[in-house]
Amino acid sequence: MGGTLGSSGLRYTISQGNVSNSLGFGGRLGYSFFFHENVGIGTGVRISRYRTNLTINEYSIAFPGLYDGRDRPHYRIVTLSDWEVNKRKLFLEVPLLLQFQTKFGRYQTIGMYANIGAKMKIPFNARHRVTDGSIENQGRYMQWGETIFFDLPHHGFGTDRDFRPSRDVRLRPGFAATAGLGVMIELSRAWDLMVGVYMDYGFTDIQRHRHGPIIYLGQGDLNQYRSVLVSNDIGTVRPFSAGLEVGLRYRLGGSNRPTRQEMIQAREQQQEKEQALAQVAAQRAEEANQRAATAAQREAEANQRAEELAGSLARIEDLLSALARDGRVDRVRGEGDQDVLKVDLDGDILFTTSQFSLSANAMNVLVPLVQILQENPQTTIDIFGHTDNVGSLVYNQRLSTRRANSVVDFLIDMGVDRRQIRRVVGRNFSEPIADNSTEEGRAQNRRVEVWMYVDRQ
Repeated sequence: MGGTLGSSGLRYTISQGNVSNSLGFGGRLGYSFFFHENVGIGTGVRISRYRTNLTINEYSIAFPGLYDGRDRPHYRIVTLSDWEVNKRKLFLEVPLLLQFQTKFGRYQTIGMYANIGAKMKIPFNARHRVTDGSIENQGRYMQWGETIFFDLPHHGFGTDRDFRPSRDVRLRPGFAATAGLGVMIELSRAWDLMVGVYMDYGFTDIQRHRHGPIIYLGQGDLNQYRSVLVSNDIGTVRPFSAGLEVGLRYRLGGSNRPTRQEMIQAREQQQEKEQALAQVAAQRAEEANQRAATAAQREAEANQRAEELAGSLARIEDLLSALARDGRVDRVRGEGDQDVLKVDLDGDILFTTSQFSLSANAMNVLVPLVQILQENPQTTIDIFGHTDNVGSLVYNQRLSTRRANSVVDFLIDMGVDRRQIRRVVGRNFSEPIADNSTEEGRAQNRRVEVWMYVDRQ
């Protein structure tokens, strides 16, 4: 809903006059449906008031072959001078619009809109009123020769400055092209303020009838005035309007989009989360450095294994011996009959019972794996999570997948390139390595397998 204010009137031409539009206004109520975030269609109704001013200078018309009450032949010339006409019209308008909108900025509270389309304009009130000017009669009686008489009212000749006709005029409906452009400002979750400019240009003639010249002789040989809008003295009549429009838009059902304050709070929370994650990563790196510094012998062995890794699979096996405390390292045949190192990690050491978050001891277990991957960027791995058969298939599938992903998250947090991790798969209890009917067998089946492809580039 909203209103308009601008230049509004009728566009037409008259040979002996000037036509100008005046200030008009209107009110509207509309409905829009956006089938895309930025594109939609709209319609509604609007009442608009148009005003047009016309000034006629020295407009003359001759009436030959006349006879007065005594059957004396004469002719007459009628002239309009400084003839000012004011026309006021009300239109009921029904638009059909293609609409575009977008919002920008960090908090999406300011945007722009545009629309283009057509309107049906239905005139339901049009008033035509003369406000100033004079109507002058000149003529001669044929039997008296060329003598011209002025200001002889009893002969029908003279000047009338008080003739101010006024009447209603019927016009017919027409169509106009319309366009608008402006900005919208979010006031609340459901309300927007719309401020912009608009233009309507009529492309059909709304003149209903043409009845001859503006001045004609009525009964009793008296001058009669016909409204300009129903005369033959003007061309095509089209409405035109342009100006400023202001409105409020209400989104039915509110909006799912967060408010500016909610976006600020979300941004602050995101920043706090990022800072917390950075602190955790820094703390983990510091703890890893401290453990490496206090375990001088382990660091020396790790350096020696890193040199061996650059040469062959056997050297990586030596470095993986650090994992033998908490798992098993075997050489198997992988894809394409390729040598693969399979490392079985005890799930009960990496995770607490029925949990998928890494335990406090998990870092000590996985640090050698981090060192191998960082020092050998050509090396890639697959990670598979396994469970025992306690619980449902859905539960164990989710648990095995989450445990495998927890190992991946730790490796990436410690600086491992994500491209070195090929697959992450949860295999529930579908691939046991021991008997699930015993506690010892179930403990062996609760594991995480790391398959390492050493020579893959």
